[in-house]
Parts: sequence; structure tokens; C-alpha cells
Amino acid sequence: MANVPAKEPKVKILSGEVKYEPSVVGGYRVEKVTVVIKNIGTLPIYIGEVDIKYGDESWEMLTYVGSKLNPGAEKTIEAEEFKYLDTKPTSVRVRIVDGDKTIAEGSI
Repeated sequence: MANVPAKEPKVKILSGEVKYEPSVVGGYRVEKVTVVIKNIGTLPIYIGEVDIKYGDESWEMLTYVGSKLNPGAEKTIEAEEFKYLDTKPTSVRVRIVDGDKTIAEGSI
């Protein structure tokens, strides 16, 4: 029996935005994070967890989506976030995770 290659899910992070509010105690408070993704593959995929990383900090879970994304479909994920940062980070990265597998990662 020949080995049949498995098709990998293909998700692209199209855009994203982080809304900051100056904190009364100094620094910034993250209020809301928006991420727009698209299934660019040929298979429906399950979108589980969305993780976020501010600058050099560790990855942390932003939100749990728990929904299917059909081929060609786009989804806007909005999450309220109440994280305090000393400064605005030079980079913000997000990743889309299904179980233990990262299916998309990018900067917003």
C-alpha cells in the first residue's frame, strides 16, 4: 500500500489590531485584540485556541474560538484583553492552535 500524504490545514492571518489605553499607573493596558484569518486550504479546519505574545514575553492564551472554518471562509476573532504592559511592544504575534498543533502564526 502506498503512503498517501496527508493534507495539512492552511490558515492565513490576514490582519489584526491591538487597542491600547494609557494606564493611570503608567504604561499601557491592552483593551481589545482583533485578528482576521482565512482558510486558504481545501479542507474545513477546526479553530481552537488563539494565543498571543507581546514582544519578548511568553505565549499566552488570548481566547478559545471552538469553531469550524470552511475552505475560502474568513473569520474575525475579537477578544477583550486586560493585560498591563510597561511599554507598547515593538511586535505582537498571534498563533492559531488546534490541539497541540500550530496551524498559523504571524504578526499583527
